[in-house]
Amino acid sequence: MIPFFLGELSAQVAADSAEFFDPASAALAGLPLLIFGFWILRATLPRIGRVLLERGAPAASIFWTATEIAFAACVILLGMELSFFGLRQLAMESVLDSLLATDFGLLLGCVAAYAGGVLATQRQRPGLSRSDALSLTASGMGLAPGVCGARLLKLAVYGGFGVFLAVPVILGVMSVNPYLLELIGYEFATQDVLVSLISMSGVGLVGGLMLATFVGPILEEVLFRGFVQPLAVQGLGPLAGVVLTSLLFGLIHGTAAFLPVFTLSLVLGILRQNSGHLLPAIVAHCLWNAGTMALSL
Repeated sequence: MIPFFLGELSAQVAADSAEFFDPASAALAGLPLLIFGFWILRATLPRIGRVLLERGAPAASIFWTATEIAFAACVILLGMELSFFGLRQLAMESVLDSLLATDFGLLLGCVAAYAGGVLATQRQRPGLSRSDALSLTASGMGLAPGVCGARLLKLAVYGGFGVFLAVPVILGVMSVNPYLLELIGYEFATQDVLVSLISMSGVGLVGGLMLATFVGPILEEVLFRGFVQPLAVQGLGPLAGVVLTSLLFGLIHGTAAFLPVFTLSLVLGILRQNSGHLLPAIVAHCLWNAGTMALSL
């Protein structure tokens, strides 16, 4: 999950930058990488999309509202609190506590959002059967039933190419980030979640890797690119919808990680919007976390 990987890595890079060299120098070195990476991404990703994606695929209608999203957010917070309470009662204190609690809250939020979407669909389309409401809600999320085989493979490849092309942009932003945060007087308080996790071994390490590399990213994408972004796009248009979703996604990850997370979220949002499917964003998110974890190890 990004809070424990991209956020921690960004904060650590910023702290290291302040210790060993002037953040302004890091920003000056990272700016060309950012510009070059943006040019490469903008020039190459549309061409890859024309090869791999269906042309003219209509966007699925959605029926949930901000009310369902707000309810899901409340469920997430409640689920996290219940998880922490349960872990404390069981006297289970581990670096995995935060991962477990967050993922459990996200899972409950996904269930709540989907249930709310189905109920909203039935409410706005009286007489619609439950199975049809389930199918329409899944389609609106970007999980259209019936997509399989070669189509899924192309979507996954599109997501892989997307995150690969975005690496220079994100690294450039991470280089500029310490300087910008210094300008606003932000002082780093780097946590040791990532260090503690990679210092584990055996089942604990494997479990942590699975939660942070696969489970967390999938749940986050279901919520943000599956529910929040379609609602924002339907109300504001594609560009503003993707930007608003990325702003929300960045804000929940804290000040130190906001700009890198916001940048990655923009890429994930573009992949979701261009493909009309959730799979490219999920693949890209998982690959990014896996790469970050591999570098940390």
